[in-house]
Amino acid sequence: MRRCPALLRRAVVLDIDGVIIRGPKAIAGAKAALQQLDLAGVPWMLLTNGSGPEERKAATVSGIVGFEIDPARVVVSHTPMREFDHLKHERILLSARQSGVDALKAYGFTDAVWSEDHIAHNPTQVPLRSKTNRPPRPSAIADPDPDVPYKAVAVFGEPDDWYSEIQIILDALHTHPGTNASNQPAQQIPLYWFNSDVTYSGQYHHPRLAGGSLLAALQGVHQALFSESPAKKLDVVHYGKPHQGQYAYLIEKLARLARCAARELTEVYCVGDNIWSDVAGANRAGPPFASVLVLSGIAAEEPVPGRAPQECLPDLVYPDVLAFVRDLLAAGGPDSAAAAAAQLAVVTGSECPLCDELMEILADNHAGHPVAEYDCSQAAVPSALPFTEADRNRVPLLYCQQKDGSYKEIAHGRITAAAVKWKLAKYA
Repeated sequence: MRRCPALLRRAVVLDIDGVIIRGPKAIAGAKAALQQLDLAGVPWMLLTNGSGPEERKAATVSGIVGFEIDPARVVVSHTPMREFDHLKHERILLSARQSGVDALKAYGFTDAVWSEDHIAHNPTQVPLRSKTNRPPRPSAIADPDPDVPYKAVAVFGEPDDWYSEIQIILDALHTHPGTNASNQPAQQIPLYWFNSDVTYSGQYHHPRLAGGSLLAALQGVHQALFSESPAKKLDVVHYGKPHQGQYAYLIEKLARLARCAARELTEVYCVGDNIWSDVAGANRAGPPFASVLVLSGIAAEEPVPGRAPQECLPDLVYPDVLAFVRDLLAAGGPDSAAAAAAQLAVVTGSECPLCDELMEILADNHAGHPVAEYDCSQAAVPSALPFTEADRNRVPLLYCQQKDGSYKEIAHGRITAAAVKWKLAKYA
């Protein structure tokens, strides 16, 4: 296997909704951003918590943006299920829209039952559904059979009849294997959930409910029904952002795209508009992933330390994806070396793991830069630094000396090695 050239040691992962498109319209600059990444030879992929066949998602986004996207570059929430060989010929219940059924067929599953097929075969299972005036929509990969127990339940995306889905999922989870009795207090089979986003950014001017909202509703009903049981909490196997199984799958896909070993991808920038999924997912995954928040979707402003959880604070913030890509490619991007004479200053605090982590990063990666450390809990911080009493709660703070001799704060809080390199390339 060949080694990655220096340029290919970076890669970019882009969310779709709120980054590339918003509803039926492209976000300004999205097409140019994709074109520039392609021209520069930077490996990139689209990562979304949406559902449906990857080919269909690629065609839809291509049509909106006006730029052809290879389906191999698209990872949806349930793409890892392509490799669930242990379940491909087992009986599973699928809760999804028609597009989810199409995807599961394409993955080679032969004995999956769509929740809508339950309704077609036994409408009494969801007696309140008649009030919605929705006819059943049999699909079928496989037909329901009460004598054949399920081995798992999989939930894709946002089914559009939550009452029916919750009822049928609960029946499947609490049916004793080999029987048709759905009164077992303990969950009997695994539940795979492929989208935990509570909201997403669509055409409407406020965020809309997504698959994570359905999960919250299911968990609430489950707890109410089994409040006296020791197993009242659902056991859920999560995929999709921000869960780590998705990123383990993603890094291997990126490596195949770049035709190099996964360990050679040293910087993978995950660009998204949601601090709870895009940012938190990249931060939880850790190196080589770095989080980039764009303010073109759900997020309208940079999250404030202390108000948002630490894992939801991005490494980098940009108004939109094109601004990020331009910075990435300018003057070699974060791979370019900052001026060796750049003077750095770090303000730390006592018993601060993030402070220790930053000093280790600077020692390992930026020995050529003079670094002065000031512990604000033990000594006064020099007046040359734009530091105030309110900043004590934001340590560590990283400052870089500018050409006029003044110091500029370039990062604070959790600061990854990738973010340090980026900031120095931009400000030093």
